[in-house]
Formats: sequence, structure tokens, C-alpha cells
Amino acid sequence: MLRYYTVFFALLGFNSYSQTFYNGFEEGSIEGWSQTDGTSNLLGVSNDVYNYLTLQSKSDSQELALSNRDYDYWAGNYFLETSEGEVLRTVDDIIIKNTNDFDLHLRYGFKGANGYEVITTNPIVIKANSDWEAYSNFYYAFFDEEVLDNLTIINNTEDQPWNEVMQSIHELFEDVVEFKIFHNPEVSFEGSKQKGTLMMESVVSWEQSEAPVKDLPKLSIFPNPFVDQLQITSNEVINALKIYNTQGSLVFDRNINNRTQNVDVSFLNSGVYMFEVEFINGTVLSKKLVKQ
Repeated sequence: MLRYYTVFFALLGFNSYSQTFYNGFEEGSIEGWSQTDGTSNLLGVSNDVYNYLTLQSKSDSQELALSNRDYDYWAGNYFLETSEGEVLRTVDDIIIKNTNDFDLHLRYGFKGANGYEVITTNPIVIKANSDWEAYSNFYYAFFDEEVLDNLTIINNTEDQPWNEVMQSIHELFEDVVEFKIFHNPEVSFEGSKQKGTLMMESVVSWEQSEAPVKDLPKLSIFPNPFVDQLQITSNEVINALKIYNTQGSLVFDRNINNRTQNVDVSFLNSGVYMFEVEFINGTVLSKKLVKQ
């Protein structure tokens, strides 16, 4: 499904909702994150060109997991009201580095005030000793059709009618009390207990536009991560390209007036950037990329 996102965080100066649904760690704060027991003694914000959150599990008795229960960040109501009805907000992008000598199998977990728990069925697999890279793991809950996509319910629902189960999932996302990012190759709400490190530069949920999907252009920006050159391709004429750093500063602004364009980005420092592509019809698409 083609989706259209605009930045809702301060990066582009838009913020309409009470929950931030974004972490970038620019100010050096852990921004609501903790270990699953609520403590934060294993957490810290480090800097290597840009800030990132680090969790260091030092024994096999500690979960390799991050938890956020802060209503200024990831707890709260995950539904958006649009002209076409209620839409479930999803976690769209996460930027991770894996310095472990084992592959990470990262899952998202959500716990509601009603006690229901769901996790992403398919983990993001991040190879051992891999550098910073952006990952996506899309999931959906279609409540009118009573369908879950890439979501596994942890609660025992064997004896419940499916419509009641879906109502409970709806209530879960109306009031999420805990959002987790954790390593576990197995389907579980718990993180694997083992020595290891989680390093996260950012995790973000984009706001869904009310623009009709059928009218949206197709856009490809390749490669990601990038080094010195990027190729931008679309089926519609691109009017302009703007690039923002993680502080929201405009670092690149160029008119294009073409459907394809090679862009020299060798002048950019290593880090994470937001690419804002404006089309000739006024549509704007945004994409987050990593410069190695």
C-alpha cells in the first residue's frame, strides 16, 4: 500500500497531537525510555556524529529490551481522526546499529491499559556487527474487517469470539501504557535475557496525510544508507528537493524540474537526514535517510 507522510514533529514545525511519537535524542535525554523494570541505570545517550540511545545488558539475567511508558512520547492514544474515519497510527522507521556478534531480532510490543498485549509477528533482523541503517516493519489492524496484519496477540483468546478480541485490541491502542522495542527471535512479549547492546538513533511515526492515495506520486530515493551520490526517481515531475538535519536545519535546497535526478551529497556529514521532495502539483513527500 502506498502511503504518504508528512513530518509532525518539530523537524518541520508541525505538532497537532498530544503524543510526540518520535525519539531523536538530540538534547541528550533518554526521552521516556527505561529498562523493562522501570529503571534506567543501563541506559545512556552517546554521541558519535549524532546522538543515540544505548542499552547495555551486562548479564544473562537482564532483558535486551527498551520500554517507554511516557505519555509525552509513546504511551497514549494511537488513533488519528481523518475525514475518512479512524486510522491506527503505526511505527514507521527505526535507525539501529548492531555491534553485537549475534543478529538482533527486534520486535515492537504494545500493552494496553486493559491488559492486552500484542507484538509484531515478524521481527526486524539486523545482522551482527552492522552499521547504522534505517528499518521499517509495518503492521496494521483493520477493525472494520476484523483483520490483524503482522500482529500477534499474546493474551489467551482461544475461547473468545473474534469480534470481542478485535474490540479489546481497539481498546489497547486507545490507551497504550507501554511500548517496547526488544530483541527476541521467539514470539514473546519479553526480551531475550542475554548480554548485549541495543543502539537506537531514532524511532518515529509519521502523520498520515488526508491526501487521496490515488493522486500520490511514486518516489524512490536510492541507496539508503548513502555515501556520496543519490538517485531520485518519480513518475511525476519533481519541483524541488530540500534536506534537513536532525536539528531541523535546512542544509540543502535545489530546484529539479525533472522526473529523475542524481544528487551529489558528498558534502554532508555522516548522520540522519530528512529528505523533503516537492512535486510540481504541490504534493510533498518526506523520507528519512542515513549518510554513512
